[in-house]
Amino acid sequence: MMPAKAIIVYQPGAADAVTQFFQDKLDVSLVAYSLPGVTGSGSDETRPAFRTGGLLLPRLSTVVANVTPRQFQLLKEHKGRGIIEAVYPDWVTTTPRLRSAKSWAKVPTPSPGALKAMSVSTNGPTGTGVKVAVLDSGFDPNRKGFGGPDVQLWSAVEDNSTADRYGHGTHCAGLVGGNVDDSGNRFGVAPDVNLYCCKVMYGQIGLGSALVLGIEGALARRVDVILIAQEFSAKAARRLDFDYWGQRAIDQCTLIIAAAGNKGPRGTVRLP
Repeated sequence: MMPAKAIIVYQPGAADAVTQFFQDKLDVSLVAYSLPGVTGSGSDETRPAFRTGGLLLPRLSTVVANVTPRQFQLLKEHKGRGIIEAVYPDWVTTTPRLRSAKSWAKVPTPSPGALKAMSVSTNGPTGTGVKVAVLDSGFDPNRKGFGGPDVQLWSAVEDNSTADRYGHGTHCAGLVGGNVDDSGNRFGVAPDVNLYCCKVMYGQIGLGSALVLGIEGALARRVDVILIAQEFSAKAARRLDFDYWGQRAIDQCTLIIAAAGNKGPRGTVRLP
């Protein structure tokens, strides 16, 4: 069978040992994740590893690797017996489905009235000096209303694209750092924030492996806040190490904020 991506959590500080383990037991070479450029998902060295080998994410003590079913089973057999702490198959993430508009690009950003409803003062702090990473469907640089510092872009998907063809990532970026609309009204919570947008989804659908890579890239950029506005299945949400990855981020002075409650009857909340 063809290899598929797996996500492996290893003991903190055991990067050299887990690299040797993958080489000796699985014949899989790991490449340490390198900081992507502002329009790329990795260096020339790490891109092939993302597609066919494995990437070592030292800030999260996590590996994203392409493994066969037999290799995946071997990893599960070593879980809890040494340096391997958890093993997961890749999982699907989604963004909210629209009922009226075909794309989030058609959905207007919040009005000043919405900011007032959220008790956000338009005369208060504007986010100067704060770094926020939005991990979503990319960013549309042609969208109006981003008058603060330049938005830094990178990609965690295999085609290396940062373009936001669905519009949800740009919409979320507007919630955070939008400046003024065509009427001169402020619509973002923090218009002077330093925005970092990472594409981790193809339109409405994404993979957990790309999301983990996005978190690693955000930590490498030493952002203050990471925003994730995606949905996972209840099964995936129960079994994955979100608390662990969140704590690893906090240990590096970064807060992860994730959306909840996009699906289900009113009054219910789903992870993340």
